[in-house]
Amino acid sequence: MEHTLVGGNYVKLARKLSQTPWELEGERKTSSSTAEEIANPLLEHFRADEYKFHSSGREDVDVRMLGNG
Repeated sequence: MEHTLVGGNYVKLARKLSQTPWELEGERKTSSSTAEEIANPLLEHFRADEYKFHSSGREDVDVRMLGNG
């Protein structure tokens, strides 16, 4: 099994986007997440079956990053 590590930074400019998929009582609350928006293109590029998204800090769904973050 081969592993690929991709690192980086992002600036969240939109509200209504949670950091990770947001589910409450089995119901999805947002259509996408920061993790999915970043990881899905990488899954396709690397032809991977899964990913692990590690982040630091906490982002609420209604938070928007301003300036340099």
